[in-house]
Amino acid sequence: MRLTKPQQLIYEMDKFVGGSISVICGSFLMPTVCDVVTLKNAVNELFRRNDALRIRIVDSGAAVSQYIDDFTQKDVEVLYFDDKQALDAYCGEYAKLPIDLHGVLCELKIIYLPEQSGAILKLHHIISDAWTVAMIANQFYSFVNGKDTNSYSYAEYITAEDDYLQSKRYQKDRDFHLQQFGKCEEILYLSEEEKRSYESVRKTFVVNQAVTETILQYAKRVKLSPFVLFTAALAVYFNRIKMNAEKFFIGTAVLNRSGVREKNIMGMFINTVPMLMELDNCASFAENLASVKASAYSALMHQKFNYSDVLTELRKKFGFKGKLYDYSISYQNASLTDASCSTTWYHSGCQTESLQMHIDDRDNEGIFRIHYDYQTEVFTESEIERLHTHIINLLLSGIADDTQLIHDLPMLTQEERKTVLYDFNNTSAEYPKDRFIHQLIEDNAAHNPEKLAVVAIDRTLTYAQLNEESNCIAHSLMKKGIGKGCFVAVLLPRNSHLIPAILGILKTGAAFLPLDPSYPQERIDYLTSECKATFRIDETTIAELLDETNGDNPDVRIEPDDFFCALHTSGSTGKPKLTVLRQRNLLNFLYANADFWRDVETVISVTIVTFDIFMQDSLLSLAYGKKVVLASNDQIFNQHEFEKLFESENHVMFFSTPTKLTAYIKQSKTREFMKKIRSLIVGGEVFTDELYDLLIECNCAGDVRNGEAQIVFNAYGPAETTLWVTKDTKNLNEKE
Repeated sequence: MRLTKPQQLIYEMDKFVGGSISVICGSFLMPTVCDVVTLKNAVNELFRRNDALRIRIVDSGAAVSQYIDDFTQKDVEVLYFDDKQALDAYCGEYAKLPIDLHGVLCELKIIYLPEQSGAILKLHHIISDAWTVAMIANQFYSFVNGKDTNSYSYAEYITAEDDYLQSKRYQKDRDFHLQQFGKCEEILYLSEEEKRSYESVRKTFVVNQAVTETILQYAKRVKLSPFVLFTAALAVYFNRIKMNAEKFFIGTAVLNRSGVREKNIMGMFINTVPMLMELDNCASFAENLASVKASAYSALMHQKFNYSDVLTELRKKFGFKGKLYDYSISYQNASLTDASCSTTWYHSGCQTESLQMHIDDRDNEGIFRIHYDYQTEVFTESEIERLHTHIINLLLSGIADDTQLIHDLPMLTQEERKTVLYDFNNTSAEYPKDRFIHQLIEDNAAHNPEKLAVVAIDRTLTYAQLNEESNCIAHSLMKKGIGKGCFVAVLLPRNSHLIPAILGILKTGAAFLPLDPSYPQERIDYLTSECKATFRIDETTIAELLDETNGDNPDVRIEPDDFFCALHTSGSTGKPKLTVLRQRNLLNFLYANADFWRDVETVISVTIVTFDIFMQDSLLSLAYGKKVVLASNDQIFNQHEFEKLFESENHVMFFSTPTKLTAYIKQSKTREFMKKIRSLIVGGEVFTDELYDLLIECNCAGDVRNGEAQIVFNAYGPAETTLWVTKDTKNLNEKE
């Protein structure tokens, strides 16, 4: 017999991941001690009645198939435990042992505890799903008590699936999933990092009876299932942590069984379905609940179309190569017929998704047990504890007042709110507020006039020369009426005039607008007109400005709230947007990040002038008295010329995006330039695992305190803040 679609999905997962990824393990306990013969007979009856438990997988190389092994009487193993804790410890390890895909796929062992008896069940997922496990437990109890049950062959499902694959419904289900994909502009994941391991653990939380009752009563009142409520809470949580994302997929496991007869067949039926969430940030919790309900029910209506086929169709039609989600939610309510019996399920320690959230309502306890199976490479236990707290807070807040907009629902605990609002913001520090950047550079020129300040492709400037040239430019601009409140566009190549021009503008009290000469003329005109620039310094006008003979420091009173720079966003979401920064912002950045320049002699700048980091590379570095090497375009993009910048330098500070730095390292034959860097700052993108490994290979690890290694700052912050929103110093000896 061929494998069914659900089985094929498990087979591919097992082959790709291996290990215990496909193990299902649980224990059932009865409140009585039964004789061993009765229990062994019940186990053998399970195998005799249900052919799915006797499935064997055959891989001929050309195709994978299955057959039903003949029933033979088994001598069932019997285990004894002193208490439930000892049983759980045994099963916790037992569940992590792989099952040979081409061997026996189901094991049952008799267990005895003081005053209890039962069984341990371990199956390969290719022959079982959660519903099957509940059926096994119920049939086991029935056989122990001498009762009969209905059992049917898994082969019936293969026939039913053949009919479905040839039906019109199959095409309709296919079209539905393609349409859903077309509605989602961007596929978002809980974790964007590339995984190296599938190792995972389970963390379980018990929702007490009072809270459970609150959830159930609300669900009954609004005529929704608890599954929809929990899915909505998870969706709102994802919306909150993903910058108010409104469209994204959440996976869910579905029963995939039609009619009473299929519900009495043991075997692998389950399918995973991508549910497209379509939230509205301007709508209430109740309105979004209705949307989640519609999304969930639509997905369930088309649940028979296998997830692997969804991905195959998306690859064919759209060239989509990824997955639709990396986290899922399931609602487990396949309960036992005998309420006096209890079950425990054990995690296999391996999974492909970052997070699986299981709402457990199986044993009629009047409480919800919520299991979070999470990859240890992605989450820590404390992070899962916070995640659970936030989801429950969002759910209970929505239930308490479902007219609230979803972005108004409180997610944090009171302690977290205090930390975020007060502790994190308690960052005030005293620093000189009466000396601005240009004045600090003037001080350096007075104290160290012959020290090299700027090294450019055409010439070098000492601090005295830099200060004098910028003063001439300032006085020229002031004669043209340029001063406080004005904006001056700077459109110069990366040569020795660039930094003096910017510094000269600041000395007038005006603000500068950096422009890249490679920009199209239309973009240059748009950016210039939007900030109402009154003058443009380019290769034509710079000569005129330098004709000025007055090289004295201008006496212009500057205030902390005066503008010093106008920046624009990239325009990726439309037209570029203007951001105007103030003098106090730059001072704040200068003193808050003094550790960037500690033990640094030279700053090598490859950042473009329109990037906010250029101010760090140039003006702020000069304020600290460093030598700034201004790389030309050829030196930036030519690997050989780039590495030559470092040859005569030591104790270098260098900023780069992870992508550019990765390229520089991989293209280098010797990687000697990396040994010159003392302060390495990366930002603007995700700090990747690949870059981490490259830095280790470059011998960047070591004891920073002893001067053996560079300090790596993993920084991020939009230009609007003029500071790092997050800044993490990387210890390369211990990966986080």
